[in-house]
Amino acid sequence: MKIDEAKMKLSRETRWHRKYALEEPKSFYMESKFRDGSASITLAQLEAEWPKWSDSERVDFCQEVGSATFPYLPDILRFVMRHGEVGHWSAIALDIVAFLPADEAIPFLKDAYVHCEIGHAANILQALSKSGAPEAHKIHRAYLEQVWVHADLLKQEQHINGIASEAVFCIAHLLGLGEPAAEFEDKFKVLASHPNEVNREMAKGFLGKYFGVPPAERPDVLGK
Repeated sequence: MKIDEAKMKLSRETRWHRKYALEEPKSFYMESKFRDGSASITLAQLEAEWPKWSDSERVDFCQEVGSATFPYLPDILRFVMRHGEVGHWSAIALDIVAFLPADEAIPFLKDAYVHCEIGHAANILQALSKSGAPEAHKIHRAYLEQVWVHADLLKQEQHINGIASEAVFCIAHLLGLGEPAAEFEDKFKVLASHPNEVNREMAKGFLGKYFGVPPAERPDVLGK
């Protein structure tokens, strides 16, 4: 994505990313510094520095390193898989699928999923849905059952209800895996009427095409 410097302003910069803000409409764009080569790290450097980083620094690194082009990226991911925690694994979940063989990625993601708390599994579930894991259908169905009976599913939140958003993502993954839309129509209606506006937009934006919502009425959730 090319930054329009006349409209976008650098609002935050870390060792691993830049964040640009646009006042009207209110939005932002995150740019990995690995993408243009302005950030780099060797495996030896990571092994030495990881113990000294705060958790937020580790998460920041994990969120951005997938844009790196160096050939030893798989070994960087393996290091995080061995020494990281759920929040770090979640940040690299899609990179694990993209850069590691399935017989290595799938068992790891299945184990990482077991360690996820309700409301914090979205990235790992997404990675499992893309991994080709034969168990993906079963795992997503089981998780959807858990979030659907969660006491906070329809709770009004200040911005976004994370439980409801995971229900949306879980249904989207199941539909992407070929499950019939009719099976989830009632759940879609509930989510599309959620007390939180952001959650209503997510339901219509991510799921609306499966349930007859006209394109003009589907919020551009990916563009926000």
